[in-house]
Formats: sequence, structure tokens, C-alpha cells
Amino acid sequence: MLLTLSDLLDAAMPVFGIASIYMSQVSEKDRIKFLAPFVGLIGQPIWIYTAIQSGRIGFFITTCLFTTVYLVACYKKMRHVWLRNIIACVDENNAIGFENELLFKIPEDLKRFRELTFGQPVVMGRNTWDSIPSKFRPLPFRKNIVVTSRHPDLFPKNVTVISDPDDVLKHCDDTVWIIGGQQLYRHFIPYASAIFLTKVEKSAAKADAFFPEFDPSLFDISASPLRFQDDIAYSYHTYRRKP
Repeated sequence: MLLTLSDLLDAAMPVFGIASIYMSQVSEKDRIKFLAPFVGLIGQPIWIYTAIQSGRIGFFITTCLFTTVYLVACYKKMRHVWLRNIIACVDENNAIGFENELLFKIPEDLKRFRELTFGQPVVMGRNTWDSIPSKFRPLPFRKNIVVTSRHPDLFPKNVTVISDPDDVLKHCDDTVWIIGGQQLYRHFIPYASAIFLTKVEKSAAKADAFFPEFDPSLFDISASPLRFQDDIAYSYHTYRRKP
């Protein structure tokens, strides 16, 4: 059967569809990295056509395998870049801090924070960076990314400093954790794949920073049993974005 140009275009449409979705969801750096192999990929229908017409079945099979592997890699990458997690500890009024300090310092919660973020990039604003005791900065065994207008020379060499939160993915190829403060939470909530909240069953006496409101119906929600630390009752709530 003789393939027409229309057949080739029909075969290429799924490729263009996947590519367009991918290109719309990644940073400029990733688009550039993706462009060269994509240019090669759009030639696949032509190569397949040539292989069929010339009877080169081995070449045809190899080309199909290459196309399949490439599309699977694109799909994984598309899912991969959306693994943006947010983590915070809030009181009954969604307060998260006062005068650049945490409202509650619960040892078990701090341990959970370390376990969840260990080995993965953490993104924070300048105030959050300043609130971390100097002996713990940068947070060990994690790539520390600070979003600030300050000059990078004011931070340790092993800290990545950026001025635009949209540039975060240029510096992360893995799951990223947004750890504060209020402005960064507000920026990333629309893109979050999961939100991890420690909810304390009491109101802080004073607070000047709050976790932004969001629509819980967009997420599947799970909660731990109530836990206790001295006079503080708290529980872990996990919001995972619905497909």
C-alpha cells in the first residue's frame, strides 16, 4: 500500500501533540534541550515511509523502536517536572510565622521535614533563609535554592541564588520542595503536585505570615491520627493533586 503525504502527517500528529504539551510546561532551558532531538523525531514518518517503500524491514523496526522509546522518555519527563511539593506547619488560622520565626518547633515534625526533603532540592525565600539558624545553613544534604533580589555573593558558594521563582526548574531535574515563605507558597500552589501540611490544633498568640488559601477539592486528602507534643496537638495532612 502506497503511503501519501496525508498519511505521514496523520502519523506525525501525536508526536506534535505530546511535544507541544511538554514544551508548554517546562522552562526555557528545557525547551532548548528538547528542540534538537525533537527536530530529529519529526522526521520519523519520512524514515518509516522510506523503509516501507524500500523493503528495509530491519530499518523500519529499528525506527519504530526508537520512536517508542523517545515518546516514553518524553512522557516521563512531562510527569517528572511537575513534582513540586510544598511543605509547611500551620496553626488553626493558617498562620505560619511571626517576625521571621516558626510558630511551633515540634521535634517530630522537624524530623519528618528532614526525612521528606533529604537529598532533594529545597526552595525558599530570603526571609526563610534568614530564619534558619546559621549553624544549619545551608540545609545539609539538599540543594538549597534561595529566591531573592540580593546579590549571590552574599550567600555561601554552595547555595543557588535566583531572582525569579519561575527559574526554579532550570536548576532542578528532580522533585523540588517549596519550604517558605508566604509569597513563594502563593506562587507555587497552582503548580503543586502535593502539599504537606502539619496542622496544629491551637492558635498562635501572634502571627504575621500565613499559608495562602487554596481549593482542597483539587486534591486527594489524607490525614494522620492526632499526635501530641507536650501541650501541642497536631496532625499531618497530605494533599495530592488529582489527575
